[in-house]
Amino acid sequence: MSKKPSPRFYPRTKNFRTFLLLVSLSLLIEKGTAYAQEEAGSDVFELDPFTVQTDDVQGYIATTAMTATKIGTAIKDTPLNVQVMTAEFLDDAAMLNFEEITSYSSSFSQDAVNGSNFNSVLNAGQRGDTTGPSNISGQGRVGVTPPNGIRLRAFPISNILRNGLPRGGNHTLKGVDRVEVVKGPVAIFFGQSQPGGAINYVTKRPVDIYQYKVKTRVGEDNLRAVELDANAPLLDSLGIRLLGSWQESDDWRQFVNFTEEYLGLVLKWDPTPWLTIVLEGEKIDRTGNSGGSPIVTNPLYHNDFFNPPDEILFLPQDSTYGRNPWNRGFGREDTLRRWQQTILRNRDNWVNARQSAFPEEGYPSVITQYFFDGVKEYENNRQSFEDAAADVYGPDANLSGPNGFTSDVGEVAYYEISVRPYSWLSLKASGNYGENSRKFRMTGVNMPYGDMTLAGTSVNTGQLESKFTNHIFDMVFRFDLFGTPQKIVTGGELRWSETVRWRNDRTWTQELTQIYREWDPRAAYYPPLDEIYPLTSREPDVIGIFEPSDASRAYNRSERLGSYVMHQGEFLNGRLHTMAGIRHENSKEKSRGVLSIDWRDLGTTSGTSQAIGFVYEVTNSVNIYASWNQNYQPNTRFSVEASDLGDFNQQDLNERQWLEDETGTGIDLGLKVEAFDGKLTGQFSYFEIEREGISRLDYQRSLQRMLDEGWTDDSFRVRYYVNGGLERAEGFETEILSTPLPGWQILLSYTYYFDANVVSDPSLADFQAEAVIGQGLPNVSKQRLSLWTNYEIQEGRLEGFSIGGGVRYASASKPFVYNWQYDITNGSYTIYDARLAYKFEALKGNFNLALNVKNVTDKLYSSGGLGFSPPRIWILSLHYSY
Repeated sequence: MSKKPSPRFYPRTKNFRTFLLLVSLSLLIEKGTAYAQEEAGSDVFELDPFTVQTDDVQGYIATTAMTATKIGTAIKDTPLNVQVMTAEFLDDAAMLNFEEITSYSSSFSQDAVNGSNFNSVLNAGQRGDTTGPSNISGQGRVGVTPPNGIRLRAFPISNILRNGLPRGGNHTLKGVDRVEVVKGPVAIFFGQSQPGGAINYVTKRPVDIYQYKVKTRVGEDNLRAVELDANAPLLDSLGIRLLGSWQESDDWRQFVNFTEEYLGLVLKWDPTPWLTIVLEGEKIDRTGNSGGSPIVTNPLYHNDFFNPPDEILFLPQDSTYGRNPWNRGFGREDTLRRWQQTILRNRDNWVNARQSAFPEEGYPSVITQYFFDGVKEYENNRQSFEDAAADVYGPDANLSGPNGFTSDVGEVAYYEISVRPYSWLSLKASGNYGENSRKFRMTGVNMPYGDMTLAGTSVNTGQLESKFTNHIFDMVFRFDLFGTPQKIVTGGELRWSETVRWRNDRTWTQELTQIYREWDPRAAYYPPLDEIYPLTSREPDVIGIFEPSDASRAYNRSERLGSYVMHQGEFLNGRLHTMAGIRHENSKEKSRGVLSIDWRDLGTTSGTSQAIGFVYEVTNSVNIYASWNQNYQPNTRFSVEASDLGDFNQQDLNERQWLEDETGTGIDLGLKVEAFDGKLTGQFSYFEIEREGISRLDYQRSLQRMLDEGWTDDSFRVRYYVNGGLERAEGFETEILSTPLPGWQILLSYTYYFDANVVSDPSLADFQAEAVIGQGLPNVSKQRLSLWTNYEIQEGRLEGFSIGGGVRYASASKPFVYNWQYDITNGSYTIYDARLAYKFEALKGNFNLALNVKNVTDKLYSSGGLGFSPPRIWILSLHYSY
């Protein structure tokens, strides 16, 4: 039988059309405006307070940011920890997605890595792995834990902003000029959020020079990428910038691939020195096949795979835990092969087999740790399992878990109008409108049973359509108080979003089973279903391959209205900077079902966020600061919920109400350093944060209801939720950036947690509380250290060469908190990265050829959840600009 190529998504015709259009438009801008180059004016208009200074960036060092206070403010004068990742740093470190920006920044962690080199957990709000054990307490549910998979100061991030506004998913680093991170509770600036902090990425804007840049990348796993950036001042007061990219790659896991197209257009018009108008639009189109992590083993599983005891190998057909597909009475050799096929297909089969064969073991921890018993054991056994899998299933065996096709398309239009009518008054109106469409996760067939049957395997598909619009109006009033400058910053915000979701499940028919078996019975996941039955965007009565028998569709609408006022003052001849503010918000949630045309109010809630802080200049180079912030976050959960409304009784309906809202409170104390003419900057911060009022499943009451009703499906058809959960994080963090010599840049980050634990949870039973209270928050390492450096030779024969690299260390962490049955720990790890580059001039422009190698030692590790992080990968890039 000839080997079939691994199925993947090859570039479609429209991909190349988009790329050619991109090149043509870029060349048109460059050629069509070149005649005006020599006559282009050099007028510099007065920048408004809502804009950071363009000359505040020197390499990796930025001295101002707008995210922390909504206006451009010097970082050393801001009473919060603010970190800026500049475009040069993002490029030198070859950052490809938002997962990777956590690598060289303090206090970041990941809830669940998807194991991919290039995909991102942030795509359309996809969380990643939320299917871990003991997920009954609501961890991972949208509205309880934000769905983006990144934590900051031990808490999930719920605010990832694009130019200060929510993007609604589909985040990308394409077209990004800088990434600003504000740590701690920041709801006063951006509205309801978790208390860990916020990320705001600022996109590129037109500048007053002609420039044209092309960047190409090739790399590990068939990475191919092209980026274009064309800028031109069309008139003295009008600039245009066209941005675009195309990227495609496979992955270190089989059958996983990813394609992304990006197109952005920005116009900036300064008709007068006191008026600036920015219009912007972008489109992101992603497709790909996702997958889980490879097989992870412990010694017991490893031994049972190769040398199973007879009690397991010849387990009777009527075993306690389901069917036995391997013992069909064909002798030891055939039975062993079927056994290996079965537990490679699903490791739960191994657990069930041991429970049936050795019931006296119960459910001991040595078995419950089977999934991630430690990367060292897996590293020792990896090759033997890969060889065994190739022997059992053939070289194309997919050992990565359920895969699925995902398509994301996101479009957003953005406007910004800044007016400076008087020296004492500045106004800004900004907003966006966007749509996202996601055809998500078609779970393919699991590996076949030992007898090559696929009976009972199910598949699901779904689609998510969302629309959103956000509008903010800000005003800055300047005045003097006793001869010292003061500012009042005030404004209002409107946010609106609407989503419609639908999905369907279906058991495989013999027809579909046959299609897969004919393709390749050893790698039954593929071809992707989308290649057999195209997944369309038709109405939800027919989705892709489904003739729906139980289709569901749900609409949700969210409306939010907020207003804020904040004072920023200077005293003591500018040595003391103060900040104080308050914000009030009202939120409303609505929903409607498939057959309803009327929206049903789910509830209205309101809350207040507050902040106060100061910065005091001790010397010209050292400032001390302190701040207190309080967040408000609505709970989007009822006290009583059910899978079917028919399961409610009258008492449930009487009790059913919105839970009280969450709050987050934080304090910051620290030092800020800016010395040697800006060549050394640093922040040293002590922080303490509490998140309280967290909604939790009342396990005991939900269990008792199930027992009282006599429900035998072992599910909580009616679930009771309570407030009262309290989590706390206390720690120290620092970031130091330095350019000690011309061409040499250093970025050092360090985090140490004194405490990051669950403090209380009234929903837990006593046996659960013993295992949870006082345990570390998920995926939070007690220590994290990172160092990145790059040196470019400034003169001599080697002028233009640069060498750099980094090291990342994290101590051990636990992927789950609510794991009274599971004791799983991700070990500590140290990862090394390297970079080698050469700059030279040719073809009337500048070239930069760079080679980046990530995870140089090919370390096997996990930075979050139960998934492995990528192994060693290399990326070769060539930049050309003129």
